Amino acid sequence: MIEKVKIQFYKIAKCGYYKYGESSPEFGNIADILNQLYEWVSGNDKSLNETCTYELEDGEDIYRTFCFDIKRNQQTGDFVLVTWNETPTNEGRVVTVNGLQPVGNAEVNFTDLPEGSIPGYATYFWFVPNSNVFAAIRFYHTLLIGKSNLEKYLREYCAKFTSYVVVEENHDGAEVFGYSFDGSDSKHLKADFKSFLYKKPGQIEALRSSCDTITKVIRKNRLTG
Repeated sequence: MIEKVKIQFYKIAKCGYYKYGESSPEFGNIADILNQLYEWVSGNDKSLNETCTYELEDGEDIYRTFCFDIKRNQQTGDFVLVTWNETPTNEGRVVTVNGLQPVGNAEVNFTDLPEGSIPGYATYFWFVPNSNVFAAIRFYHTLLIGKSNLEKYLREYCAKFTSYVVVEENHDGAEVFGYSFDGSDSKHLKADFKSFLYKKPGQIEALRSSCDTITKVIRKNRLTG
């Protein structure tokens, strides 16, 4: 069965370790980070539930994100990363409502989850490090691409788990002290990952050249670049 997909490209604006206020990293790039992530999830028989890179905070709208799978192409340097994005539960149970019943009288059902199960959905990303871009691959039967989850996942991975992280032991356990390229001098840098929608110059120029013919504004935005 052949399934249609929608592919949306994003430009990687930041990936690595930055001095505050700087746009160029002191070190780190997407190829390096993905290679380290590949080794991190592949080593020591790591289970899926050990691959989330952050703790949940009160009030956050994003739930946990895990590495479902990651593949790399040795010839091209490209990666395919599949993330698993957790969806909310109620004390370990999935909550559903009967959408065919009337408003105010719809039945709510609770389904117990098997032990170790993580309810959620998969999202698919194709990284092309040589071009500093990635593509979100959305199948037509799904609505979400999980870009916000991906950005948080990689940003937190950079912040806590790469070889550049310098950890200091204290009475509370371990704390990230800073970052070092070669293990020598530790620097107080900001680990970051950001991306933005890849712009097609031809489309932007077509819009600019057609300003005089616009008769109705549906949505406002600003074009730059």
